[in-house]
Amino acid sequence: MNSKIRLFFSFVVAITLYSCGGIESSNVSLSDGDTLISDSYIADESECLQWLSAAYVNSQNGSYQDCVDAYNISLSEGCGSKYPKKIYQWMGRAYIELDKVDSAKWAVDKGLRVLPENLELLNVAAFVSKKQDIVDDELYYLDTKLQLEEEIESILKTTNIDSSNEEILELQKSLGMSEEFCDGMWGNELEERIKIFRKSRENTYKSLSDLYEREELYDDQIDILNQWQSYSPDNPVILKEKKRAYISLGKNPIDIDKERWKKNPSNIQFGLEYIKKLKEEMLTDEIVEVSLELLDYEKDNINVLESLGQAYLDLYEQDKALKIYNRLLKKQPMNSQYLIEISKIYLDMGEYDKSLEYGDSAVRLNSAEAFNNRAQIYKGIVDSCIGEELTMSDKAVYEMAWEDLNKAIDKGYKRARKDASFLKKNYITESADWFLNVEEGKSTFKPSDPCYSMIDRVLKKRKF
Repeated sequence: MNSKIRLFFSFVVAITLYSCGGIESSNVSLSDGDTLISDSYIADESECLQWLSAAYVNSQNGSYQDCVDAYNISLSEGCGSKYPKKIYQWMGRAYIELDKVDSAKWAVDKGLRVLPENLELLNVAAFVSKKQDIVDDELYYLDTKLQLEEEIESILKTTNIDSSNEEILELQKSLGMSEEFCDGMWGNELEERIKIFRKSRENTYKSLSDLYEREELYDDQIDILNQWQSYSPDNPVILKEKKRAYISLGKNPIDIDKERWKKNPSNIQFGLEYIKKLKEEMLTDEIVEVSLELLDYEKDNINVLESLGQAYLDLYEQDKALKIYNRLLKKQPMNSQYLIEISKIYLDMGEYDKSLEYGDSAVRLNSAEAFNNRAQIYKGIVDSCIGEELTMSDKAVYEMAWEDLNKAIDKGYKRARKDASFLKKNYITESADWFLNVEEGKSTFKPSDPCYSMIDRVLKKRKF
């Protein structure tokens, strides 16, 4: 079927579609050598709309050559000056799909002469320049688009549903809404257009970042990423791109998280993300500094307190760590991990009675780690009490540790197996120990050495 016949059928279908409002809903995604026709005649409205509808139908069907043919005929009928928004960007996109980049450039250049501030046309123009590898042009179009978007954003910031009709009308026009929707009223169409605008602005930043990265202009890339971050602080893509740029410049990516937090020191989440990177770099002193500053803004933040407590432990500042974990325990008195950490601190400080007190409290919460922790406390107590030879009391406490290790293993703490096996082989009681040290007929033993006075637990004789 030749081109004219195809266009004739498209024309017939288009008349039907246009009567249903088809052209206004067009949202086709389109990307050399055609004979191009200039718009030299006075436009006939009905004929223009018919050819534009034909172009729309063909683009929807993927018939991009027929699409651009219809657009060219519409231009020859003088429709270009009357319906530039409906023609040039879509014509350019259709040519891109046909891989006719020179023709696409012709279409968007012609459109920009009529609509120099049209965001969609600037976007297509930038894409065409990228395809042609004309970096200066691509940068010009993206920069122009970004400047226009900043102007629109300033209008958007001062306009809302309670604004006057004149202010809302100005916003509608700045967003490029069709005349039939520019009524000065805040409605669904405006809300949708604002969403499209915000997405478009994000895409402009992304395109500029990609351009600078391609050209290895990493300082410029970081510059635009900082602007993007100010606009969209929670966008995770920005941090990833910024880190690549920093690495390319030979800088430490951790500085990105530091800069972001320093610009907004009251932002707890930014501070915590910076702390996470500091932990990876094992920069403990810096973790303390950041945590203390964050606590000035939110004194009881659990995550910050946990980071600070661990940092103090890493710096062997047990007194400070103990204060932090006591603060945490007041916030969450049933938190087994806090009880365990406090018991470990007291164990390191040689305060075995307090260590066991908190260790027992943690065990009552019945976690595997709590049983393993109490086993270590028992071992620590024996190590402090033991003489030249093992006594029945020494062995009994070691066996208590062994029992706790077995409970930890049963609860899934597999790392305790080696420790348990070593204790069983070398340190726990044997039948002879019970025969020599325990009254006949008794099957329990409580450590009698005064060094073990803090232990209330009684050991039951196991089967030998």
